[in-house]
Amino acid sequence: MNVFCKLHWSHILVVFLSCFCYGDNCDEKYYTTRKISNGFINGRQSVTEKNDTGYVFLGIPYAKPPLGELRYKRPQAPENWNGTLETKALKKLCLWNSGLTTRKWDPEGMSEDCLYINVYTNKWCMDNGKCPVILYLHGGQYIFGGTDALREASLIENFSNDKKRVVFTAINFRIGSLGYSSLNQRLDLSMDTNVALFDVLEALKWIQKEIDIFGGNPGNVALMGHSAGATAAAYVYTSPRSIGLLHKVIYLGGPIVYPYFKNANEDYSRKISILAGCSNNRTNWNSKNDVETVISCLRNVDGIDLIKKQREVDDYGYRIYGPVSDTGKYSFMVQEWKELIKRRPRLPILIGGTKYELEDGGAALKTTSNKSLVVDVDKLKIFCQTYLHLFTMKDYDKAIKTCIEIYKNDVNKTRSIGDDALFFSSHYHLSREVSDVDYKIQEIYTRMYINFLRTGDPSDKDIRFVKYNEQKRNYFVFDFHDTKKFSLIGMKNGYHKDDIDFWVKDVYRNFGKVTPKEDESDWIKLSPTYFGLVTGKNVSTFTYPDSYWNCSSLIW
Repeated sequence: MNVFCKLHWSHILVVFLSCFCYGDNCDEKYYTTRKISNGFINGRQSVTEKNDTGYVFLGIPYAKPPLGELRYKRPQAPENWNGTLETKALKKLCLWNSGLTTRKWDPEGMSEDCLYINVYTNKWCMDNGKCPVILYLHGGQYIFGGTDALREASLIENFSNDKKRVVFTAINFRIGSLGYSSLNQRLDLSMDTNVALFDVLEALKWIQKEIDIFGGNPGNVALMGHSAGATAAAYVYTSPRSIGLLHKVIYLGGPIVYPYFKNANEDYSRKISILAGCSNNRTNWNSKNDVETVISCLRNVDGIDLIKKQREVDDYGYRIYGPVSDTGKYSFMVQEWKELIKRRPRLPILIGGTKYELEDGGAALKTTSNKSLVVDVDKLKIFCQTYLHLFTMKDYDKAIKTCIEIYKNDVNKTRSIGDDALFFSSHYHLSREVSDVDYKIQEIYTRMYINFLRTGDPSDKDIRFVKYNEQKRNYFVFDFHDTKKFSLIGMKNGYHKDDIDFWVKDVYRNFGKVTPKEDESDWIKLSPTYFGLVTGKNVSTFTYPDSYWNCSSLIW
């Protein structure tokens, strides 16, 4: 009996000791191993050159891989896994192929299996909880980009360390034709619209469910987007589907354009299906059976091959317009945009950007024989025509002439014509060479974000923001009066007064009744000329493949 007792207690002691650890190793394992709803994950510690420490968990599934029948469908919740999932390295990017970026196209670094979230946190947050949370959406004109552009050390130094105490998250989400295809949204199809935005919504749901495990506060989530990511953030914020999932919004230099085209991306998506051999000249785009046959075919095309066809359409000068203005029970937008704008949530919003954020207008400049830079009026006319044809108005000719008069004598104004027409932003510019001034700006800029995350107000003793007033058009200039004393310029009034007056007042007052167009036809006609000018490339006429005329070659 005594022997049995000794054996019994020795086994307990062994089990107890095997579950117990000592010193730094135990401390490290506690912070790098987390249990979320789907299973255990194992991240890693990250120490920067500035000796800031954070903990990173990279490549956590927030949805099922959108493969096979799930291509063009809204994301589904991820499945559970056994054992411990290693989350120490970035996953592959979502598929893209674009000539609009200097980034090298690397199909080996991409996959349709790409719906993963990266979490950057710290000891303080994991010990104490309730830290503000950022969900970051990358830019890339809806057709390229990913989380690989984010520098891990910068995220830890600026947000996710024991002093800053922010939980920063970033996702890859579907882009291009795999994220925004629409063949005919007036039909009840097995293809969902705006699946890229549904990806973002799924990530926000994941944050609500899991972020407290990393020390984040699900009741204080800010959606932050850069460039096209900022526009995507605006759509997500405005949709009633996001109510309760986010609490603040940060736009970093994106054109906040609402998707009035009810048939947006249909022509683009159909051209891809034609080049992929999935539709032909007999396809009836108003027939549910015909369109479902096309969708079934597209789901069987290899993903890399499909985005190669997308690249061909891009090179003809056509582009994804952005999210579709969908409505109805299963849509992302749910209602008409004019109704959504009236009912949008009253959340704190911080809008920012750089002075030279969108320089498409630079393509309308030319160099004279004496090396002076001047406006090329013929090219400027193309810009004015393109932007103004987003609207229906009585007197296009008068509007175009007025637009040319406003911009033709000012090189800098013309360079930023895209800024004026498409978005309202603040005034901040980093020089190419990083200086002490830039580092100081970075420190203040980060502090502003953290203030906003915690209180909804970016102000502190050095940064004095005044809430935006439409009459004053006030904005904060992140630059210094004195670069030695680092005294900020701060608030100013009258942002781009003459230019903004033209686009938001004169266009509506002086050229007949003006309404945003709901059909993309005019945009499609102007698109090749416009993008040829912006990219500096020769754009040829779209060529139909033999399969378009030879029905027997179709993939059914």
